[in-house]
Amino acid sequence: MQRKIINGFLGLLFSLTFLVSVFCLTALSKNFVLQLMRENNYYDQVYDEMSNYFDGEYSISISKKDVREDIESYVKSRYKDNYFKFRNQEYRSDYNRFIKFNDYFKNVDICLIIYLIYLLDFFLIVITGILFLKTKHIHSLNVVIIINFIVSFVVYGIMVLFVDSGNEFINVVITKFSHYYLAVAIILFELVIFGQIKKD
Repeated sequence: MQRKIINGFLGLLFSLTFLVSVFCLTALSKNFVLQLMRENNYYDQVYDEMSNYFDGEYSISISKKDVREDIESYVKSRYKDNYFKFRNQEYRSDYNRFIKFNDYFKNVDICLIIYLIYLLDFFLIVITGILFLKTKHIHSLNVVIIINFIVSFVVYGIMVLFVDSGNEFINVVITKFSHYYLAVAIILFELVIFGQIKKD
């Protein structure tokens, strides 16, 4: 009974650590976000949206290159308020809104939240590692991985069915993260299965 409880607890703890770690390595990674922007022609989309909104007037003082550089600057700064290149004071707030995912993070300190998530991830990794070492003769790694596999499928299903940020590009990031999350969970599960087959 004690062994089952330990395996169950470690399985859930590992699942949480795994989820947060993959999230940090994907959705919170600047390079990951910038790569998705390039793959989805995000810079051109924003430029075209601006062009329609400003009816072509802004194109006199801003270029696609400037838009790309401002968006990249915004992502690399962890979504802080930067002084962008658009000089027209009348339309400046509108320009900034486009650059900043239509002010998606306007009401939250997203930079602080990102660092708190990184801190949580570090804490979970340390705690999980310590508990794994202390119970190395009791817990079953195979059971832990299988529990993580089941939890990953449930979490993936919830994200696909119910998670909608209301922002098209943020949804792209969430979708890509969920695919990586499930893919790694499946790989870990397959390694357990292959390990069992080899033993047999």
